Amino acid sequence: AALRFPRHRFHFVGVDPPGLTAAVTQGETAHSAKPFESDPYGCHDAGLRAKREARNPFRRTVSYPLGCPALAPLISQCLRLPYSGPLPWDGWAAPR
Repeated sequence: AALRFPRHRFHFVGVDPPGLTAAVTQGETAHSAKPFESDPYGCHDAGLRAKREARNPFRRTVSYPLGCPALAPLISQCLRLPYSGPLPWDGWAAPR
């Protein structure tokens, strides 16, 4: 939802390792997916913010906005509301 990418254009194939327990699945939901429901860009929730900071331990420039200017505003989004600016995939109609 945070990316506004057309659902009909997205297909995810996940691979669950053998022996995955219900507790692991519940933990993933509670600690990985659930926080994004109220913080879609991972900027405000302490756990999500810590994960983001840990991915950039040397505090280097995040290159994604520089490498893809069309997505720079979305990548820089840090509100609890969905990004409302233009995106390259706006207007991709669902198949009829």
